[in-house]
Amino acid sequence: MKYRKFILHDLSFFKHESILKKMSISRTMALRKALNLPETPVLAIVGSGGKTSLLFRLAKEYTPRVIVSNTAHLGVNQAENADKVVQLREPQDIPRILDETFDGILLITGLPDERGRYRGLEHTAISLLIDVCKQKRIPLLIEADGCRGKPLKAPGPWEPPIPQKIEQVIVCAGASGFGKPLNEEWVYRSADYSQLANVSLGDLLSSETIAKVISHPLGGLKNIPENSKRYFLINQADSVEQQEFGGNVAIRILSKFDRGVVASLHGTEYTKPVEIHRVYVPVAGVVLAAGESRRFGSPKVLIEIEGEPLVRRIAKIALESYLQPVLVVTGAYPEISSSLSNLDVNIIENPSWKLGQSSSVKVAISALPEHVQAVIFLLGDQPFITSSLLKSLLHAFAISQAPIIAPRVNGQRANPILFSRETFHDLMNMTGDAGGRQIFEKFPLQFIPWEDKKLLLDIDTLDDLANLMKLIDHSSP
Repeated sequence: MKYRKFILHDLSFFKHESILKKMSISRTMALRKALNLPETPVLAIVGSGGKTSLLFRLAKEYTPRVIVSNTAHLGVNQAENADKVVQLREPQDIPRILDETFDGILLITGLPDERGRYRGLEHTAISLLIDVCKQKRIPLLIEADGCRGKPLKAPGPWEPPIPQKIEQVIVCAGASGFGKPLNEEWVYRSADYSQLANVSLGDLLSSETIAKVISHPLGGLKNIPENSKRYFLINQADSVEQQEFGGNVAIRILSKFDRGVVASLHGTEYTKPVEIHRVYVPVAGVVLAAGESRRFGSPKVLIEIEGEPLVRRIAKIALESYLQPVLVVTGAYPEISSSLSNLDVNIIENPSWKLGQSSSVKVAISALPEHVQAVIFLLGDQPFITSSLLKSLLHAFAISQAPIIAPRVNGQRANPILFSRETFHDLMNMTGDAGGRQIFEKFPLQFIPWEDKKLLLDIDTLDDLANLMKLIDHSSP
């Protein structure tokens, strides 16, 4: 099989099973590991498309004992997934209940209502339950929303009932609703959903629309306590198309979350394991623009391409590709900073730029926030970087979690290159002007095939610039 036949920017080559197997993370990875949850979470699950499945699937992974509860209604039949059910009558009974020895999943819930559903615990009871679980270091998982079994939803005025003491929140959405019409068949409270997304009822649910609602402060982020960790789960991604769609939603919302997963939970049919298709983590973008441009004779990153400086063009593409944060490393020419005005980028000055590209890499790594799990390094003189390519690197990393991922054009490695956090220590020990390739022997490279040969072009001399301008003029309408 020749990889060059497949184009990653539309992700169509993932449909080839052999390539998917080579790239994919462990499909049976535990949910707890995929989400990187702590040993004793105090966690709420909200949204739609598999909350109860997630509640009990996660509970199964916490041993020897775990408490599950609810602040929204829970079906009596759903409670059958617990090993023991306690209907709480008085909040003061909670310490005594938790003092009793038990193993497995203990559901502490309210009394049943006239419709055969367990009521959610009220504020006093759930607050005390959280306190006692934290004191005894017992994992606590709470379903804190309702959706009438629909894959997508907009919260009502009183929803979701997330306790303020919650430390982690998982926002769920069901991929079975992706691409479907915006109506009550697929979306609970579809009229409210249309207002949040600013689209019309009946419109097809695009990745942009769904991402807008999930990341909206009155949508998926509603009522999440300020200091809580935020996660998302895109469930029901049973086909490659749904996984691709879910990935396009994921990269749009990732800046609002700490981590996210595209998966197939398969309900609570425990004979069928959970499948983890993709794990999305924060990825930063770093534009390297500190060099002297000695052969060119002036700062080449300030060359204007189609009316804007090259470095600004590249920084904008990084932002459009949902890289967060975006850092621009300057050095020999401090005036580069002025070309980046009004862009949401962090400008990092490298006082040691004369020591070569490795010094800029170190400055950038040192400036990255702790939550960033990977970085894409972009060269400031590479005019044909596209948002499509950067997104493809993000998706490839979500699928494989490979330590280093690079595009390959006609068998030749190209830039930009993604480095995961596991490579950061080695990047910090580099010297000279060779850049990240100094560590390629230690870490296996994963390549994504790319067809655009222009990606191999950069600007080192005036002749390079002249050839570049001819290409741009030739491709202009």
